[in-house]
Order: sequence, then structure tokens, then C-alpha cells
Amino acid sequence: MFAEAGLAALEDAGVPAADVDELFYGNFVGTLSEGQGHQGPLMAEALGTTVPSRRIESACASSGLVIRESY
Repeated sequence: MFAEAGLAALEDAGVPAADVDELFYGNFVGTLSEGQGHQGPLMAEALGTTVPSRRIESACASSGLVIRESY
């Protein structure tokens, strides 16, 4: 779902994946619920890029903090 939404967002914005400089990924309890704490690089790969990436976890504020940090 991430790749589908991310690729659609890039297409809608007219931004090629090659122009992405960094990926910020907000997730809550991914390590516990999905057994995967290395999700940022996995999501970058799903978009077809190898840019630096980071997973930001801040409970219910994860997505808001991602927007703040990426800005």
C-alpha cells in the first residue's frame, strides 16, 4: 500500500522518484506489531530509490512529526 500511495503521490505532483532527496516514514509500533524496525529503507526501495531514509516513531503524533521534520 505504501508503494502504491507513494508512487501515485509522486505522479500526481509531477515529481520523478529520482528527484526525491530523502524519505521520512512515520510508523507506530512497527517493531512490535510487524517485527520490522528498519522500515524507512524498505519503503525507499518500494519507491524505487536508494535515498537516505528514516523511520520516525512518536505514538499518535508520528505522521505530524514526519511532516514537521521533513519541512
